[in-house]
Amino acid sequence: MKKIVFLDGDGTLWYPRLTKRKRPPHWIYSDPVTSKDPNNHLTLTPSTLRVLKRLKGSGVKLAVLSIIPHPRKEAMEILRRRVDHFHLAKYFDELYPVAEHPDSKGKLIEKVLKKERISKKDAIMVGDSYTYDYKSAVKRGIPAVLIHWESYGAPKAARVRRRIKHLYEAMKYIM
Repeated sequence: MKKIVFLDGDGTLWYPRLTKRKRPPHWIYSDPVTSKDPNNHLTLTPSTLRVLKRLKGSGVKLAVLSIIPHPRKEAMEILRRRVDHFHLAKYFDELYPVAEHPDSKGKLIEKVLKKERISKKDAIMVGDSYTYDYKSAVKRGIPAVLIHWESYGAPKAARVRRRIKHLYEAMKYIM
C-alpha cells in the first residue's frame, strides 16, 4: 500500500459541469462567464468522494497538487476555497498549488517526499494530464497513473504504463 497519494485537482477531482470532460478543464478560469466564480461551475468527478473516504480511512496521506497560475499566497487561497467548496478539506493532509510548468508537480513531489522521508516507491501521482501529472512524476522515478478522458486525448498507450478511465480504478495501484 502507498504511504502518500498526490492527486491533481482540475480534471481529476473536479471538472467543469458544462463540458463534463469533453475538453481540458482549465478553460473555465479564462472564460468570461465562468471565470468570475469558477467554483460554482465545477462538479466533482464520479467516484471522487468514495475514493477519498476509502483512502483516508486506510491511513494513506493525501495531497492535492493543482496548477494555479497566481502568486503563491493567492494560489493557496484559491486552492483552499476550491477544496472547501466541495467539503473535501477533511480528506487532505496537504494542499499544494503549483506553477504552470511541465516539471512543477514532479519537482514538488520530490521535495515533499524528501521532507516526509517517504521513498518514491511508496508514493503515487494520479492525474489527467500526461505532461503535467504523469510524465512529470515518472521522469523522476515516482509511480503515476493517468486518467485518460477519451474526449481530450492523451499520448499513445505505449508511453503510459498505468492508464485508467475513472478515478476509482487508481485504487488497484494504491492499495
